[in-house]
Amino acid sequence: MTDAPRTRRSWWRSLSVLAAVTAFVTGAGVAWAFWTVSAIPTISTTIAPGSNGATLPQATIHVASTTGFAGGTETIFVVSTSGTETVTCTGITGSTFTTCSGGTGTLATGNSVTQGDAQSKAVTLATPGSGSVGTATSSSLVINWGASSGLPVGGGYVVLRSTSSGGTYSAISGGTCQQSTTRGSSAVTCTDNDPSLAANTTYYYEVEAAYYNASGPTLWVSSATAFFYGTTLGIAPSFTSPASISFTAGTAGSFNVTTSGTPAVNSITNTNFGTCTKTTSLPTGVAFNYTSGASTATITSTTASPAGTTTFCLNAVNGVSPNATQQFTLTINPAVYYATPAVLTQGATAQSITITGAGFVSGASLAVSFTGAAGVTTSSPSVTNPATMTVNVTVPSGQTAGNTYGITVTSGLGGSGSCTNCFAVNKSGSSTPSVVLTFPVNGGSYNRNGNGTGSWQKADACTGSNTNNMCGTASTSSGSVSSVSVAIVQENSDQCWGGTSFNATCDSWNAATGTTNWTLSWSESNFSAGTYLIVVRVVDSNGNTVYALATVTIT
Repeated sequence: MTDAPRTRRSWWRSLSVLAAVTAFVTGAGVAWAFWTVSAIPTISTTIAPGSNGATLPQATIHVASTTGFAGGTETIFVVSTSGTETVTCTGITGSTFTTCSGGTGTLATGNSVTQGDAQSKAVTLATPGSGSVGTATSSSLVINWGASSGLPVGGGYVVLRSTSSGGTYSAISGGTCQQSTTRGSSAVTCTDNDPSLAANTTYYYEVEAAYYNASGPTLWVSSATAFFYGTTLGIAPSFTSPASISFTAGTAGSFNVTTSGTPAVNSITNTNFGTCTKTTSLPTGVAFNYTSGASTATITSTTASPAGTTTFCLNAVNGVSPNATQQFTLTINPAVYYATPAVLTQGATAQSITITGAGFVSGASLAVSFTGAAGVTTSSPSVTNPATMTVNVTVPSGQTAGNTYGITVTSGLGGSGSCTNCFAVNKSGSSTPSVVLTFPVNGGSYNRNGNGTGSWQKADACTGSNTNNMCGTASTSSGSVSSVSVAIVQENSDQCWGGTSFNATCDSWNAATGTTNWTLSWSESNFSAGTYLIVVRVVDSNGNTVYALATVTIT
């Protein structure tokens, strides 16, 4: 040992400028080294009137000020009638030393009380005892270390942290570890809950024995330090996507299953758990898609997928307990495009109509209703194939004529679909108007090339001038034709033309020009490849309605 001054730091400087330490021992390993601090300064005060006449040993000693004294267990030198007595106290409360012992003689107001004698002394700052990480969460670590042997009165510890074993080690900004020194000479502990801590991350700690001269102010630290490390806990997985989704039959659907957790989820399965029982046999075209090791999955359907509900029992794992579970429900709603005939008269009894759509399931129970037509009843729904079903419809003789209604089909397997303004009731005893859709023709197939020279334009039969327009005729034997309107349904999206794009619900009608000879201005560039339903609606002056339909394919 020598009495030469060793490592000395200004109190107000950042602790991140600590010198590099060459020794690194993980876990409980410790590199031991002994250093000395010299010239421990004198800190002094005087006996206060509260202890005037008190006789040592005395449990409490009142002084003028305790500024500069470290607190905790420390030795002070007290002048009494017996001379300079050595007294040990274990605490400070205000201007009073507490739990004191030792010394003899009587005290008097103004007598000197000191700590240190301004003489160069060898004070050992040994490496702190072995360190370890105790309780860990995803955002905090409790660290522990052994006491530094021979730690002087007023000594303590400096705790620093790094994200790598080689540093740089810096001061901590949260929890009890953020104190620049932790007083005490016994084994100590502190909590690091710095806001910058990340889950599932290993942090390295450096603990140095330290002595702080408050009157300097100066901080001495041991050159040799204790090193150890610990890892924050991960964050358990959870599902961040909704627990249900609805698709429409006839249109392919895709849903992303997303998760969170640290580390990232690396396994998602469709497996029964608790009260969740998955659909054992997935419907046609429905699939659960997962790539091993990914944190996401997809649930998809095709244009052939039937209406109904499917249950998935999703399990997500990332190695942190508990695993995440989610009961997920996929509903595929039947699509309803149109009815044939789309018009019945007042008093019609058990009149069979055909509903065209997608996703109808043979053998499954079905319910058909008419939106806004409380008196209209149905019976004997029957599925012909996934795109066609029939139902008998009865219209009361007093049912309001001239109105249009929606049709809703509800599947017993789950899900429902509807069309709006796709059915009408005409007056009994009056003639029904007629309509002809001249172009395009039902079942036609046309191509488009975006420059107006596709077969759609060349096939235009409206005026013979390749106008791209849709056209036809309408008539009625009673009264006059009041209006002609057209709806264009993009079947792969189940959306209708809204004037600028296929972005409208299918109660959107586009007014044609003219009545008995009518035209709808159109351009082949409005189409993309796919199947489209063209619906023409004619209303006469009696409020009677008639529809004409054409399905066309655009390539």
